[in-house]
Amino acid sequence: MVGRVYFFGNDKGDRIKIGFTAGKLTKRRREIEQSQAERMRLHLLVAVDGTTTHEADIQNYFRQFRHDGNATDYFIPHDDLIYYINWLRQQWWSYINEDDVVETGVNFTEWMPTPERRIVFSEDDPSELIPIHRDYTGPLAGTCWNRFCNPAQQGEDFYTPVEFIEAARQAMGGIDLDAASHWIANRKHKIPSFFHFHRSAFENKWTGKIWLNPPYGKNGPWFEQIIKYWDSGDIKQLCMISPVWTFTTQIADAVIKRSSAMMLLTPTPKFWGHPRGNSGTNHPHAIIYLGQKTDAFLDAFAPYGIPFMLMTDKVRAEIERGEP
Repeated sequence: MVGRVYFFGNDKGDRIKIGFTAGKLTKRRREIEQSQAERMRLHLLVAVDGTTTHEADIQNYFRQFRHDGNATDYFIPHDDLIYYINWLRQQWWSYINEDDVVETGVNFTEWMPTPERRIVFSEDDPSELIPIHRDYTGPLAGTCWNRFCNPAQQGEDFYTPVEFIEAARQAMGGIDLDAASHWIANRKHKIPSFFHFHRSAFENKWTGKIWLNPPYGKNGPWFEQIIKYWDSGDIKQLCMISPVWTFTTQIADAVIKRSSAMMLLTPTPKFWGHPRGNSGTNHPHAIIYLGQKTDAFLDAFAPYGIPFMLMTDKVRAEIERGEP
């Protein structure tokens, strides 16, 4: 029977309950709270679609962190377990709130704990009166679990239209990483890994097939990251969307020289997710492509604009050498 494998944390912050329910998370939490001899309030840290077999596998994986010898489902909040929960919370198919709705779950092999599936918390900055990576507005606000950041709207974000994500996925044969995203956006985009406000694109490695819609404004650091990981071979393919003027600046030159194609988007795309419902600027936008599947890129984005082939450094050198 498929239900939800849940992770509840207690008010004191010294226990995590890992269990399974075929019913509603709220009802299960209240049942547990009422059954305790000692008064204990629980908070949902994360839940995932799964079975009792998956519940047992998770409990067995973290068995060395069991809270005491008699209870098989209570665990101490060891870093290995906490960081795994932090990773789970950042997946599009996980439950962050008890009333979340997830359209489709994923196979257990995609969320079973492994040494790589862990995300370390950001360190508190002593110079900040209020640490920016803590949850002060969501369901964990005011609890000892507020280090798990809240997937709520922040600032002036504009999220990529889903059809562009699907076109990029078709062009590159998948997307491994969204290098500038948000939890809310990834609930629709469903990309396996993404960087966001609490997981910096400048402190973590870029690998595989990349989608990038950087914040409007300072583009230099983003271009530097592209060059760094493209030249190292870590980036295999990349699609980047931005206002056209971005790609005409001097700081963009090195990236454009590494690009093989560009799609001028017509009409100007309408972005989503802005807290006041704005759809973005009226600046013309384009998507550039780095990789070897140029034809696939142009075909995938053909419905959305005007295609341009770009001359890469390799092609330019071949022409200069007189090669066909």
